[in-house]
Amino acid sequence: DSVVPLESVADSPLMDTELARRKVSPHTKTAVRTGTVTTPGSDTPVIAPAPVAPTPAAARPPAKLLPVVIIGVLVLALGGLLALVLLDPGTDPTEKTPDTKVASPNTNKATEQTKKDTTTPPPPPPTPRLYPDGTTPFGDHVEEFVGCEYVTDVVATVKGVPVHFRFIPPTLGSGGTQIGPLYLMEEKVSNAAASTEAYTNAATPTASAVGMTRAQAEEFAARVVPGGRLPTPEEWDAAAGYYAKPRPERLAKGVPTVNVAAPTPSRKDTPTADRGIYGLLDMAGNGAEWTSGTLEGDRPRAITRGRNFLFKDPLTFAILDAEQTQPKAAFADQGNKYTGFRIAIPAPPVPGK
Repeated sequence: DSVVPLESVADSPLMDTELARRKVSPHTKTAVRTGTVTTPGSDTPVIAPAPVAPTPAAARPPAKLLPVVIIGVLVLALGGLLALVLLDPGTDPTEKTPDTKVASPNTNKATEQTKKDTTTPPPPPPTPRLYPDGTTPFGDHVEEFVGCEYVTDVVATVKGVPVHFRFIPPTLGSGGTQIGPLYLMEEKVSNAAASTEAYTNAATPTASAVGMTRAQAEEFAARVVPGGRLPTPEEWDAAAGYYAKPRPERLAKGVPTVNVAAPTPSRKDTPTADRGIYGLLDMAGNGAEWTSGTLEGDRPRAITRGRNFLFKDPLTFAILDAEQTQPKAAFADQGNKYTGFRIAIPAPPVPGK
């Protein structure tokens, strides 16, 4: 065989034609016959290396598919991690989950009620509405005091006669002590209300009952109304508005009043009626009244308030100012035809106080 140098073969026109026909670059590794090549100018043969077989085109992944393959691998890896999180370790995903017991309707209601109780505060308790035992509210007027509502006008039946009592709110007396609250009879006890008593005058049923001793008046008050008693001088003064600020003009000096020097009660339905700040009648006139106050001595005298039938001028705050130290009084153990009385009832205490 003739030996042709590789350089000559590569540069020959025949080589160019063969490469063009096969569409192969002249630098592409091509399978050639194994043999010996003699380098020009040397007698030493050179063994040509065995050519490397080209990698089939089908075995090489296209360059464009490489990112897709990487993304697919990442998706598979993330899917595996997600499966580990969602599936409880040690639990066979093919194992059937036992049925969950359905809560009964009563259990649901109890749960809802528990939620309601914990999220919604309970409504505040109703405001106590107070008035004395043995009386009935008259109208809906109330006065608030220490979180309670006291009915301002109540009625009690005394010997078959309906008698009104008015609420006297608490106030501070001259010494700074609290007076009241209490309920005081709207009018003096009449002969009709004191019927069958030895000192009553049936001929004048609407006139004030007089002629009894202070002890008889106390006994009557306690008997006909639960908790009934005579007012103290300070309670009587408070009911007349003596401690009010400002004081009502009805008992201011020089202001005239009706029903002075008259034994019968004032008319309720007239604008000139002698009605005080708390709705009480005839405190400036129409006779004196027993109180529970006493002047000690060899023969005790009971303190009275109001104005004697014989006096034509009305009671004023100036007169009450003087009576704080020099009160009018009558012998407690002697019936007095010029003195009547009202009944007082202590107001019910505030619940929890």
